[in-house]
Amino acid sequence: MQNIELLAPAGSYEALVAAVQNGANAIYLGGNEFSARAFATNFNREELQAAVAYGHLRNVKIYVTVNTLYEDNQFEKLQDYLLFLQTIKVDALIIQDIGLMSFVKQYFPDFEIHMSTQTSIYNLSAVKYFEDAGVDRVVLARENTLDEIADICQNTILDIEVFVHGALCMSYSGQCLMSSMIAKRSGNKGACGQPCRLAYKLQKDSMNLDKIPSYLLSPKDLCTFENIGQLIDAGVTSFKIEGRMKRPEYVATIVKQYREAIDAYLKNTTVNAFEQRIKKMKQMFNRGFTGGYILKDQNFVAKDYPGNRGIEVGTVIDYDKHRKIVKIQLQDKLKQGDRINFKSVGFTRTITKLYLFNNLINQGNAGDIVEIELNTPVKKNETVYKVIDIDLINEALASYKNENIKNTVTMAFSGQINEPARLTINYKDLKVEKVSNLLIESAAKLPLDPQRIRQQLGKLGNTVFKANDITIDFPDNGFFSIKEINEMRRQAIDELSNMIVKVKKVKKPMIKTKHNHINKQIKGIVVKIYNLAQLKALLTEE
Repeated sequence: MQNIELLAPAGSYEALVAAVQNGANAIYLGGNEFSARAFATNFNREELQAAVAYGHLRNVKIYVTVNTLYEDNQFEKLQDYLLFLQTIKVDALIIQDIGLMSFVKQYFPDFEIHMSTQTSIYNLSAVKYFEDAGVDRVVLARENTLDEIADICQNTILDIEVFVHGALCMSYSGQCLMSSMIAKRSGNKGACGQPCRLAYKLQKDSMNLDKIPSYLLSPKDLCTFENIGQLIDAGVTSFKIEGRMKRPEYVATIVKQYREAIDAYLKNTTVNAFEQRIKKMKQMFNRGFTGGYILKDQNFVAKDYPGNRGIEVGTVIDYDKHRKIVKIQLQDKLKQGDRINFKSVGFTRTITKLYLFNNLINQGNAGDIVEIELNTPVKKNETVYKVIDIDLINEALASYKNENIKNTVTMAFSGQINEPARLTINYKDLKVEKVSNLLIESAAKLPLDPQRIRQQLGKLGNTVFKANDITIDFPDNGFFSIKEINEMRRQAIDELSNMIVKVKKVKKPMIKTKHNHINKQIKGIVVKIYNLAQLKALLTEE
């Protein structure tokens, strides 16, 4: 079966847990330093170490973004940060700057390097450049089409990572200077002010073509859920979900849908409840879905509204100004705890009280005319949108509340009368042995049943392990403490866990710095001009 990686975002530790428990194979996240999502919660160093440990215990890789642009005076701090990431065994670095790529290759060669989408890799020639440079993966630009991606995949040995879901950027692969010009915040240093989400007026010859501003630059959200098979067949090896600024419930829901769609295609089956899955993703967050550049979808811009529009839940049929009550004809269920939005007034509120025929109800269904207390007047016939579904939120929370991942271990328990017992646990290439503090005794009455030993060793419910095979070699007339068996199991599992997440001891590399100071000479006077008349005036000067 083809090995496809589902790569999920984590802007917080809870989002990391949500992604892992819902089927992500790898997580990308940022620390508090050098990350292109400065306004995500992000991870301090202690949290980064905990994140790597959590992922590795569950066979999930952790990729850390160091994908901003750097200045010379930041490099000493950056070196220290890279050393820390190497110590905690981060699986890969996501890098934009080719200077940093070269630096990491020379001084931190154990790191896997993934070239960020902000490196603007659009074509096979660029991919070949990075293949020759010795990187491990490229994240293709979001402007590449499926045909271009397939051609690249078929002609490179590198892993190819592609964005499959989430927010799009109006600029080429995030190379936007508008934030710096308008918001005085650099998007290329992780502080994008999202100018594409603002309202603009379109002008021609200084005349407004629009009566009112609209969101001319605000892209819809990418959704390739229907086209998973085409992406797999094209040769994409990593499916990347955008969303380090999103809440954990969003991450849980989106990851689960793509996980099950990928698995279904690889098993040559059809994912069930297709429309319901699309609806769930829309209810979590959407600006309208598009196939984007990748699927040549020209329906790309969400001109009418730049934020989360949820799903249409009903229509306003009346507003009573005296009672401050709005009547809504429902086309979908609406429940206490849901949040609804009225676009015309830019107003969002949580449903606390919901009435049907003047009776307080918990839920209204399609076809019902319900009443909601609302102080803000709204227009008749206005569409009402549900932007948060409380049932879906609770479903998402439940999906990662408990441990869903179990790694298979084998166990062997043995011993003889008047000798200590020995427990051996094997996991992959790791082996743990524990010898008991007590001796196996001859049974005065009933001997210890080997099945009881097997039962106690298999009690791994609160860990990330499960026993696939338990071998017992125990004397027929032997007796041994159940409490000691439990303690041996606990100690062995703890030691195995520590072996998996143990930090590396690494030496700080001897970094050679070379500065060539060039004495610059002013060769003349530079004059800035704004029109042809000024240029002619300058040229006539002697």
